[in-house]
Amino acid sequence: MTNSRAKGKTGEREAANFLTSRGFPARRGQQYCAANGDADVVCDVLPGVHIEVKRRERGNLYAWLDQARRDAAAGKTPVVMHRRNASRWVMILDAEDLLEIIRRSDLLEPAGGWDSFAVVQRARDQADNVRQALLHDLLSQYANDMRHPHLTADQRARRIAAIEAALAPSISLNPATPETPPCPNPSN
Repeated sequence: MTNSRAKGKTGEREAANFLTSRGFPARRGQQYCAANGDADVVCDVLPGVHIEVKRRERGNLYAWLDQARRDAAAGKTPVVMHRRNASRWVMILDAEDLLEIIRRSDLLEPAGGWDSFAVVQRARDQADNVRQALLHDLLSQYANDMRHPHLTADQRARRIAAIEAALAPSISLNPATPETPPCPNPSN
């Protein structure tokens, strides 16, 4: 085994130990062939992340990130963990990937502050409650109607359409991103 390979293994073990010590249990990946989407370090609690490890004094971070992109399986976010001697670990990833991670986290403060976000969330919850009650009433009515064969096919079709409409997604207070808070000034 060459010195660089041994150093690579050591760096991968160090990176796995670092993640594990921070509450993200990790291990070295299967080092057969990166074409399989094998990462240098695998962290089961971060299944959507492909981790490439570089334990060097110098290097080209763009080339490293390109390698991580090529090696990552479809749908995984490529991340490079890098550390020089006597330095802390850093993670290198595409800015778009970082912003998407932030959007999905609780780190982003909605435009107007958390008070306005709470108001929107309460309104969404109330709309869901109204929708649930409406659906319950419609299903009860439909069950009752099925016991009465005097309804025409058209009346039954309208009742079914009303139930389907109640099952459709509820009113969205923010149609652009219904499940995430609005992003402050997304053009920057």
